[in-house]
Amino acid sequence: MQSKSLKSKLIRVERTINVYNQDNQLISEIDIDVPIERLKQIIVPNEDDPELYDGYKLKEEQLQELNGYLENKIEPQFEIYSYFLVAGGIYDW
Repeated sequence: MQSKSLKSKLIRVERTINVYNQDNQLISEIDIDVPIERLKQIIVPNEDDPELYDGYKLKEEQLQELNGYLENKIEPQFEIYSYFLVAGGIYDW
């Protein structure tokens, strides 16, 4: 019941690419605005997460595709950083 109520209060989902260093410290959050259907072509959702709400560790090819949607491109440094697609909900409380 609570999840249904929570979903009814969801206004929108905002997604970011979060950048973490080798100590798993968050270094940067980069806003990204990509239609969900396009995201699903770049990142295959888990079976139980069709809307890509979970965090997804990005591979180099995926990050390069997402870079096409960014004004300030990410210069990937996979030997130093990890990149994740993360979703956050904006709710009407």
